Amino acid sequence: MRPKRGVTKLNRDLKKSRESGKPSQVLTQPMVESVIDS
Repeated sequence: MRPKRGVTKLNRDLKKSRESGKPSQVLTQPMVESVIDS
């Protein structure tokens, strides 16, 4: 799988969520699914 356009923004959002201390898995799963769907 090659990274798509939204991946860099996705990684940025993940960094933010990690810094704010939220569980990253909760955010990653729906995001990854939407990236695969698009």
